[in-house]
Amino acid sequence: MTIHRLFSKDPNDEEENVTQNIYVFRFILFCIIVYSFEMLLNSVDIFIVDKTIFTRGYVTGCLFAAVYVLILLHLGLEHPLTKYVSITAVSLIIMAASVSLTYHMIIIIMMPIIIAGMYTSKQLSIYTFVLTVLSIIISTYAGYYYGVCDANMVLLTTTSMNHLVENGTFLLNQVNENPGVTLALYYVLPRCLMAMAFV
Repeated sequence: MTIHRLFSKDPNDEEENVTQNIYVFRFILFCIIVYSFEMLLNSVDIFIVDKTIFTRGYVTGCLFAAVYVLILLHLGLEHPLTKYVSITAVSLIIMAASVSLTYHMIIIIMMPIIIAGMYTSKQLSIYTFVLTVLSIIISTYAGYYYGVCDANMVLLTTTSMNHLVENGTFLLNQVNENPGVTLALYYVLPRCLMAMAFV
């Protein structure tokens, strides 16, 4: 019954939060399909991200999605906890992708907050904000060490290209000496402020 409702042509339901839960499931399914297509493109060298890094994020995201589907089928669409499970799943999948793909994922990192807006629960919005902040912190630091190298983080670029190049030579050559502080100040804090604005 739950599977039929998840793929029904008319997902609208009179019960509270059921329609929203269906749309979150469809969003996650769509993300995994797109992510799988990107994984395929990366595997055949159309995209050029390090294969180990890309695969690590992809497999982790798929595992989170699989656990989410199992919990969803167990709880059902009407259960009060389903909306929390759904938001948590979206956040974890996006965080897994963000750790591996770093700057490629900046736009989508606020998606859980947007999705939480479908529900009429202020408590869920607060929960989602806290989850998003934790996701920002984890993905920033884990991405710095284990994800696709973001030169802005490593070299702390703060000006335009014409100030950084001289006679075809890139002038910045000193790696970020204190990533613990600089990542918090220049990356975590601004993204958390952006999350506040979205909430």
